[in-house]
Amino acid sequence: MRTLVTGAAGFIGSTLVDRLLEEGHQVTGIDNLSAGSPAANLESAHRYQGTGRFSFVAVDVRNPELSDIVAESDPEVVFHLAAQIDVCRSVDDPQYDARNNVLGTINLLEASRRAQVPRIVYAASGGTRYGAPATLPATEDTPVDPLSPYAAAKVAGEFYMRAYAGMYGLAPICLALAKVYGPRQYPHGEPGVVTVFGSAMISGRPTIVYGDGSATRDYVYVDDVVTAFLCAAEAPITTSGIFNIGTGAQTTVTELHQRIAAAVGVSRPADYAEARTGEVHASALDPTGRAGNWAGTRHRPHRRRRTHRQMAARHPRSPPGCTRPGLRGPNAAPHHPRHPVTCAYCRGARTTRSVTALARVDPARGDHPRSPAARDSARRCGTPTTRTGRSTATSRPDHFVDQPPRALGC
Repeated sequence: MRTLVTGAAGFIGSTLVDRLLEEGHQVTGIDNLSAGSPAANLESAHRYQGTGRFSFVAVDVRNPELSDIVAESDPEVVFHLAAQIDVCRSVDDPQYDARNNVLGTINLLEASRRAQVPRIVYAASGGTRYGAPATLPATEDTPVDPLSPYAAAKVAGEFYMRAYAGMYGLAPICLALAKVYGPRQYPHGEPGVVTVFGSAMISGRPTIVYGDGSATRDYVYVDDVVTAFLCAAEAPITTSGIFNIGTGAQTTVTELHQRIAAAVGVSRPADYAEARTGEVHASALDPTGRAGNWAGTRHRPHRRRRTHRQMAARHPRSPPGCTRPGLRGPNAAPHHPRHPVTCAYCRGARTTRSVTALARVDPARGDHPRSPAARDSARRCGTPTTRTGRSTATSRPDHFVDQPPRALGC
């Protein structure tokens, strides 16, 4: 299947690209790389460039050049994930939000119409489209009630999809996504509250909850969302409309903070600030309606633990008391996960590949964490290890430390 993915470098988009390539599809990725999405998210995808199954174009979806790109790639399915996703920014600058989320979507629809693309799968905002419904979880039949410029723009994208379906025969499927979380999520700004909390706790920074902490969200793991995108792409061409992708479970921000703190191993309470304009208080989506078992979406708290293990693996830090000079943040280690860190309490070097796979290694020998020498070194330091030489200790790795954490996005 020939596919085109907008927002391909984002954490959902890049995960979708990886899955498409793994399953043998051809992918053209588009992203303007301006929303904090590192190009490293596509590192795995670039390995397929030599096979001719992956290509990437750094371009904005508002650019007139998009029409030629879509025509050249001739996709059978377009996945539209590129968007401005910050509710607070939409309140501060609604014109900027509309240019990205409305005009960008129209430009993609025009390009798809000219290229005669049969199927478009659109990432709608399930967390904002229903506003503040009287009953939760919301079904696809719950009245649409956008309460912020961001919500209004995303709903406008749905209506444009419907209009183009009626006028030109496109077959759009709009997936109303709940609060998506997972690896690669940008750890600054309101949309990624799970990553915001986790990265702040791991690096020892304070966490901020906007409001009293009673606001609820429906958290769905990125792999489940990607499964839903693939099911939508493979659905019969006569299938169209809006489909909820969530778990149906509500989790308060306070409860989320407590669960992440328990997973990471910290006890510092959150700081509280005033609630933000444009945010809905409660949100949850009923996934049992039209989408059926597309995503297999269930409430899976262990997904958050997996997210923070992978965050820890990618951004390790040294334990308390580390004597290595020149580190950023409290006890922060260099960002490269295999860079040894000299620690006063174990008088060795500590390397990490994941939050539960640590080994303390003699820096003079430079042993690999899985080697017999590494296991001996770990035993001398008093660290229990598995048969593979991995330590069963836990770490509190560093993450990005440049910006204060923000939480409670819509």
